[in-house]
Amino acid sequence: MSEVRKFSTNISYQILFTVSNGLILVVFTIAAANKLGPAEFGKFSLVQVFAYFVSVLSDFGMSNTLVKEVAKDRTKTNLYLGNLLLIKLVFSAVFVAVAYGAGALLGYAPDMLVLLLIGASMVFPQSIVIYINSVFNAHEKMKYSTVPGSIVNILCYGL
Repeated sequence: MSEVRKFSTNISYQILFTVSNGLILVVFTIAAANKLGPAEFGKFSLVQVFAYFVSVLSDFGMSNTLVKEVAKDRTKTNLYLGNLLLIKLVFSAVFVAVAYGAGALLGYAPDMLVLLLIGASMVFPQSIVIYINSVFNAHEKMKYSTVPGSIVNILCYGL
């Protein structure tokens, strides 16, 4: 396969993945807004924000570093992926506790604290997909990341 064709194919898969996940998020958000009332949708939105906050803080650009390092030396893929997953597990656990503590300090009700724990706990499974996608990106195999990534995102958004 020519380099231009390979590049075009990989970009097409990346666009498909990004657009499909954006659409999934929009559909789930609209469905949640229609099903929940204003107060419950506010809780849902708060959980989303906390989960996003935990995700950003616990990543620290590691997925970009993974792509860079694996692209340099593909033989170290398992080493980098295993180490990053361990680091992410520890960071995720710490930030789940921080999210819970922040909710408790802000005086959230017990049901809201449970929702925060559930939302923040979704960060680690999504991180697994992000890191696996990063490995596929480094190996220039974007077509393998589209379907599994979308399935995990559907499961996480649906929870």
